[in-house]
Amino acid sequence: MTFINQVLLKKIQFGLCLLFFLSKSVLFAESEVRVISAEDAYPLAYAHVTFTSLDHPGFSQETVLTGENGVAVAPFTGKVAVHISYTGFESVDDKLKADEHKTYKLHEKAYKIADVVITAQYNPDSPEKSVHRVEIIGRDEIDLRAATTLKDLLNNQSNIRLSQDNLLGSSLSIEGVSGQNVKILIDGVPLIGRLNGNIDISQINLNNIERVEIIKGPLSVNYGTNALAGTINLITKKSQQNTWSSYANSYYESAGQYNFDAGTAYQHKQNRISLAGGRNFFDGWSLVDTSRHKDWKPKEQYFGNLDYTFTSEKLNILFSSRYFKELITNRGWRRKPYYETAFDDFYFTQRFDNQAGIEYKLNDNGKFNLLMAYNRYNRIKNTYFKDLTTLNEVLTANPGDQDSSFFSLLMARGSYINTNPETKLHYEIGFDLNKEYAIGKRIADGKQAIGDYAAYGSLEIIPTELLTIRPGLRYAYNTGYSTPLIPSLNLRLAINPDLTIRASYARGFRAPSLKELNFLFVDINHNIHGNPDLQAEKSNNYNLAFSYKRADETHVYKAELSTYYNDIFNMITLAQQGGSLYSYVNIGRFRSIGGEASFSFITEDLQLKIGGAMIGRYNDITDSSSAPAVSTTPELLFDLTYNIKAAGIKVAVYYKYTGKAPSFYIDENEVLRENYIAAFQSADITFTRNFWLNRIQLSTGVKNLFDVKDVQASVSGGAHSSAGGSVPMAWGRTVFAKLKIQL
Repeated sequence: MTFINQVLLKKIQFGLCLLFFLSKSVLFAESEVRVISAEDAYPLAYAHVTFTSLDHPGFSQETVLTGENGVAVAPFTGKVAVHISYTGFESVDDKLKADEHKTYKLHEKAYKIADVVITAQYNPDSPEKSVHRVEIIGRDEIDLRAATTLKDLLNNQSNIRLSQDNLLGSSLSIEGVSGQNVKILIDGVPLIGRLNGNIDISQINLNNIERVEIIKGPLSVNYGTNALAGTINLITKKSQQNTWSSYANSYYESAGQYNFDAGTAYQHKQNRISLAGGRNFFDGWSLVDTSRHKDWKPKEQYFGNLDYTFTSEKLNILFSSRYFKELITNRGWRRKPYYETAFDDFYFTQRFDNQAGIEYKLNDNGKFNLLMAYNRYNRIKNTYFKDLTTLNEVLTANPGDQDSSFFSLLMARGSYINTNPETKLHYEIGFDLNKEYAIGKRIADGKQAIGDYAAYGSLEIIPTELLTIRPGLRYAYNTGYSTPLIPSLNLRLAINPDLTIRASYARGFRAPSLKELNFLFVDINHNIHGNPDLQAEKSNNYNLAFSYKRADETHVYKAELSTYYNDIFNMITLAQQGGSLYSYVNIGRFRSIGGEASFSFITEDLQLKIGGAMIGRYNDITDSSSAPAVSTTPELLFDLTYNIKAAGIKVAVYYKYTGKAPSFYIDENEVLRENYIAAFQSADITFTRNFWLNRIQLSTGVKNLFDVKDVQASVSGGAHSSAGGSVPMAWGRTVFAKLKIQL
């Protein structure tokens, strides 16, 4: 063999060996996957990754769990098919080449507890990443509870207690703090029209609400006055998958409730416009039925809304207009001796709320938000003397029988938010301008106005991936009273992907209302004057919360534990100033302490939540009294939702036990007295089934299973409340049916 032939043979042998080793390395190379959450990029430990060999069909499938870093290595060499599953997240299927390394982002399923939070956030984010502890009630749960108003939805919520006045409506307290210290928003705009300091939550319809976000504790830095006990933000629906979407809802409840609402929406590219409206009618209810007078007054509501949104990568625009009208009829008892006449009261309420918002993304890190609104609220009371034989009626001559109030609010709130992911410092700076007007014959000089002009800001310091620190500060100038400086500090510590600790301190405040500053009501029975020298109520709030969440292949476990302390001072109280003169003064103090705990267990077909709470109220009367230092009220909560797949029926059970609510006071004879509302329990059960490709949803069930009506109580004071005996709580056990058609 010649020298050239020998060299050529060696090159061929070398090439064959190289080709063999390359083919072996490709054929027997191992693929690798990394699984993370699409929402926060956390590695998903213990995700199930099923590998199937495509080069060796004889090999069986094998499932590998991801490690703490979210990584799983294929047990087969060569090409493989992968199926990735993790409870609470959407599954993924894919194919990998030999030795291919790939990262998969899993998106959360709808039935998972987590959602997207907007309220008081720099950007929409998951609750796990929020520095605040946020409770979210989504549209699915609203439908399962068959809730038509905010009152229906909050009836069985932990650490929230509802009370009822059959003329002034339904009010709430959070963590023992009254509703005049609760801020209620719709898409970030505050509702106006408080009666005795409270918003009537039975007037807030949920027909166009996508979800409700609840943050307990002060958010005064972000939202100013009244955001002292908590903030409830109702988020309207702003997007849809189809070009056209229409719906109709009908609701019947055996106590005499008849509701209907409908709406339609059109989406073209980046534009969406929707129109909706409806009517709620309640024909009244009494514990002992009579022909005229009702304990729960007949009520008729009309409502409608028009919404427009434009959504793009850099620019979002929102316009919304909502109208609400309500009539409450209070038919009086027949008058002796011949029972031929009666006095009838009519209460008219109108709300007209308009808002426009713009969000512009300046660059990858910064964005500007601007929200403007004009809200108007009217309430008119008329009393008629009615002849029941001729049915003629005339307005009564007593000036105190007729009343009208008009309130309006002009607001503008804007902020610049910078969230550069490459830095450890994010921030928000903003302004909040409010001008409120009040008109009425019980307002001094017939008309008054108050302006509040504030600047606020906060920093979000992220020294490590585990720790977030957010200090905030608000300063305001008010034309009616001196404003306090409002600081806050929120901490979030992620011990690991499963355990999160949140701690906060916040100063809250409640501004004196136009009524408290300028009220004037003088007649034969009243001599009440407002006080223009009132100061704002102030509070210190401390919160500590632990949240633990763990998931395996088929289950999600979540446990939460929280505690709080509220100290409200400089409280505004109506007090006797001498003789028959009453006025508002800053003399009150209120303190509450308590906590709540809950455990949730979730599978694809089952959601179970068990919880409890304790609300403690300090008895700040005299040091020498024998009253306990703190009066406590326990709560127990049980929620269950189960999907019976074989029958296509979803069953939901909501139960709440509310313990006795005691308090103490010293009467005019220096004797210690106890006020209380007795313990009671409430429960609802619903059955829901979908038909015709989920376009029709039928719900039926029982509300108030334990037939609660009036609750035994001893309550002093209040123009419309009982001085003893009982207070109205509900109208007894009822059966309901709801039909929803979605096209």
